[in-house]
Amino acid sequence: MPDKRPSFYRAHWDALTQEAALLVAEAKALRGLPALHQRVQAQEAALAALDVSKDAVAHGVWLATAQDLGDLLLLAEIAWEYAWGLAGTAPFPTLPDGIDDREQEEVAVAYLIRGVVAVAAAASLPPPRREPAAALVAAITRMVASVHEDEAAIGVLSTGEAIAVALVLNRADLLPHGGYTWIDAVDRLGPEWCAAAHAVQRQRGT
Repeated sequence: MPDKRPSFYRAHWDALTQEAALLVAEAKALRGLPALHQRVQAQEAALAALDVSKDAVAHGVWLATAQDLGDLLLLAEIAWEYAWGLAGTAPFPTLPDGIDDREQEEVAVAYLIRGVVAVAAAASLPPPRREPAAALVAAITRMVASVHEDEAAIGVLSTGEAIAVALVLNRADLLPHGGYTWIDAVDRLGPEWCAAAHAVQRQRGT
């Protein structure tokens, strides 16, 4: 089976980008509500889940091999996203209208990517995340299976392990006691464990 190209992830990335725009619009309607309001907490959970999903897609794109201009455009768009933050802070610049010639399109993409690289350098863009360790993915898989079979098993897990299992199973009720929101949980877990938990979730097809 040939290696995946960045464009393989285009539909998924566009769907997540659209979801981000909807959440940003919804957040404006929730301004003024208390932090513990059910709708505000649901919004936080959705944003945290979206962030994990976008990070996983971006990671997959960075590992793929670009073969054409479409691939390069997606790479540039993701680099822009990670340089500027969530969509809506600064919109990704589109190519000029009326580009019909392939050579003109190549020049436009080259300038676009150069601009993205400059922005990324100015923002000290961190390097792409590495693939999560197979041993960590396997360990989380075992913990998830154990809790899925007997929820009481989560009581013997550490805080980080319990958070990873809750994320994989999308079960807020399994988060450790102490007022954890999904955003708190993701922050507590850290990028390596989040990536591994997301890999387990993808394997489970959830």
